[in-house]
Amino acid sequence: MYKDKNLVYILTILEAIEKIKIYSKNFENTDDFLWDNNQQNFNASVNLLITIGEETKKIDTELKNEFTNTGWKEISGMRDKLVQRKY
Repeated sequence: MYKDKNLVYILTILEAIEKIKIYSKNFENTDDFLWDNNQQNFNASVNLLITIGEETKKIDTELKNEFTNTGWKEISGMRDKLVQRKY
């Protein structure tokens, strides 16, 4: 069986996704999302995407292998690209 910590990682990912949905739901276009509220919603969402990537890296490989239709490498790679960018 899998480590109990995987549940914590997955719940953290789901919480981050829900927060991103909340932070971005009232915008009609990307420019408004980027510049509204002194970029607070945008910056919060970027940080949550980074969190998702970090938590993805912690999930057991065996569990990831059961869900091969999920782009695990792409998710963690997105985190790496976001961390390297300067906003």
